[in-house]
Amino acid sequence: MTAPLYRGAASLAAQSFKAAADGTWAGNAGLWYDKFCDRWADDFSDLAGDDAKRAWIGTVIHPRRDDGSPVTDRQVKTGDRHLLAEHHARQTALAGALRGFLDDHVLDARLVSGLGRIHPVENGFGWHHSLGVPYLAGASVKGMVRAWAAHFAKGVTADTVDRLFGPLATSKSLAAGTIIVLDALPTAPVTLACDVMTPHYAPWYRDGEPPADWHSPTPIPYLAVEAGVTFSFGMLPRPGCSQDDLDTVRRWLIDALAWLGAGAKTAIGFGRFRPEDQPRPPGPEPLAKARPEKPTDNTSGPDPVPRQAFVDDEPVTIVGRDGDDYRVQFPNGDIEPVTADEITWK
Repeated sequence: MTAPLYRGAASLAAQSFKAAADGTWAGNAGLWYDKFCDRWADDFSDLAGDDAKRAWIGTVIHPRRDDGSPVTDRQVKTGDRHLLAEHHARQTALAGALRGFLDDHVLDARLVSGLGRIHPVENGFGWHHSLGVPYLAGASVKGMVRAWAAHFAKGVTADTVDRLFGPLATSKSLAAGTIIVLDALPTAPVTLACDVMTPHYAPWYRDGEPPADWHSPTPIPYLAVEAGVTFSFGMLPRPGCSQDDLDTVRRWLIDALAWLGAGAKTAIGFGRFRPEDQPRPPGPEPLAKARPEKPTDNTSGPDPVPRQAFVDDEPVTIVGRDGDDYRVQFPNGDIEPVTADEITWK
């Protein structure tokens, strides 16, 4: 394993990584989070204490008192607003000069990226190295849009997908596609959150022991981006890319962000975006929507249960979208196109 930095370095870094007057971190949160973890056990075998992982995640969410204890009722945003605005302006100028586009999309659910990276808290996080904010690599965005085009977009041939995005690595004829996909970054400082996954059958995953009711759940905290932040997604044409191609890929991007989601844990609703100039679509709230820690507007009680889609009084699962129409899967496995007017929510 990679040896952690000694505690003296972490203490020195902590003197610079503090909450600034504008409510953001005065420093690179990614550098702090990845390199200066000081919660190790004496033998460096793991973090010390049952709550050490959650506590370290909290160091990029909550400000600290002089004694190092967190102020849990306050949150600090991540990213320098001036550097992010400058980066956004440069990408806008680049897209305009090269006949591409840069569109802003609002995150409607939490976002997590980079879980597979090695980190002391078990789950990593995708940080932009120089700006110190969460981001989505262009290759990741490209893969998401390609998946939408190949499996969900209507009337798209494999040759068209290969021409725009390049053949898959398994292909014998490799070539660059005609679309360049930029990294997606937030346009302003973001709020982070600590989320938890709870595998119930750790012995089954780890040792192959058959799953059983007496196995204890194992809460594993991880860092996520809170809903509500705006990210910019951009694409540029290469030689051979027409304006029609660019317009088509732009529509695919919108649909992929809305229906597939970006980053990890998309199966439970993470990573859903919508264009900034569009209201939230009707339907059930995303499963990963941020929940307030305390009831607001003098309300109380449990969170509402997400609604179920029905067509002709049969429960259905929405599996895709073609323009204004939807593709739904019925209980018998059949997938059929329907209009939005045919769908009811209960």
